[in-house]
Amino acid sequence: MLLTIIFYYQCLISKKCRKIKKATEKSEAFLLRQELEIQLEELKNKWHFSTLEKIFIREEMYIDFKLYGDRESLYKYLYYRFEPFKKSFVREINDDDLQRLTQIPMIRITRFDSDKADELISRLEEEMKEVEHNLEHLTDFAITYFTKLKEKYGKGRERQTELRVFDNVEATKVVLRNTKLYLNREEGFVGTSLKKDEYVGDCSDIDDVIVFLRDGTLMITKVDAKTFIGKDIIHAAVFDKNDKRTIYNMIYRDGKSGSSYIKGFNVSGVTRDKPYDLTNETAGSQVVYFSHNPNGEAEVITILLRQIGTIKKLKFDIDFAKLAIKGRASKGSLVTKYPIKKIELKEKGISTLLPRKVWFDDTVKRLNVDARGELLGEFKPSDKILIINQTGKLKVIIPELSTHFDEDMIILEKFNPKKPVSAIYYDGEKE
Repeated sequence: MLLTIIFYYQCLISKKCRKIKKATEKSEAFLLRQELEIQLEELKNKWHFSTLEKIFIREEMYIDFKLYGDRESLYKYLYYRFEPFKKSFVREINDDDLQRLTQIPMIRITRFDSDKADELISRLEEEMKEVEHNLEHLTDFAITYFTKLKEKYGKGRERQTELRVFDNVEATKVVLRNTKLYLNREEGFVGTSLKKDEYVGDCSDIDDVIVFLRDGTLMITKVDAKTFIGKDIIHAAVFDKNDKRTIYNMIYRDGKSGSSYIKGFNVSGVTRDKPYDLTNETAGSQVVYFSHNPNGEAEVITILLRQIGTIKKLKFDIDFAKLAIKGRASKGSLVTKYPIKKIELKEKGISTLLPRKVWFDDTVKRLNVDARGELLGEFKPSDKILIINQTGKLKVIIPELSTHFDEDMIILEKFNPKKPVSAIYYDGEKE
């Protein structure tokens, strides 16, 4: 609620927010009134039970408890005893009130101070009158509330951040990925609340996640606490719709006993929460090999076939680098018409794409591939970035777009292991 009120206060001094001022005033008036009504109800309940307890102990109603063997007769007795005092209460006495009275410890009854009880009841009455006054004069109360915000919440909470100008910065470029994404392959769930399951990666609440199923289904969905995609998930990751470099290599069986096909593809131009079939849409199709390659890596695999009939060649290699990258809806190229027994990775892939240009945006202290800021160079998968801070600390990292950088950087450049670094530094201990 505090954040909403602060936003409203900022809107009052901003010409840009005049159009929403009236709507915000109505919502804030409702919230303030609701908060006061809740506060008044709580005070009335406290006053009610304090008065009830005072009469209960003063009239020594607890003395005759032993005469009643069941709850119904005891409550009937208490209702009878409280009958002369009914006009003293703000509401009707109920069974919950009587139950609380019967649970009062004896030590509290013996140490009961009537003067202190009267003092408490009097203080509650004053607080109730104040809240009722604020409800009747809601505008004056709201003004006082606003003027005390800084005094109440500002001390010791001064701004620690630095104000900067953000020109047309997309939220997806600067959002913090401070949430972890998890995956349950067998049951088919993906989300941020599955903390006991397989960790996928860091994400934010505005990210999308891409998921592939064993039956060849692809789906893009928004990150949520727990989302059911479909059983037998083979891959899930945070999805970047502008990513053209990630290549997915796949071999699938067409139908329950059909031929096997191979293809390499990237994913773009998709609709959220819509399932896409990556196979030939034959019932019973299944993915028998799958890999995702962030820099278009192309591996070499070995295919082992089952011994059926007079097959002579039961083992052969396939190099994904020799395949053309096609769309996700393509049927692919024929691998074999015989059943595949096993697929083995023979050689890990190397990138088949051109080096990627990477920029550094000093405004948000983030790397990007959108030509914002200073160009650091063209990066291959094995290339790294050199960072040196004012404190003298040096590190070499992989250029990931999610990396956060310190304010005291004095060197940020593409790492060249043959380039020397010279430095003059001050030794604080020896001065």
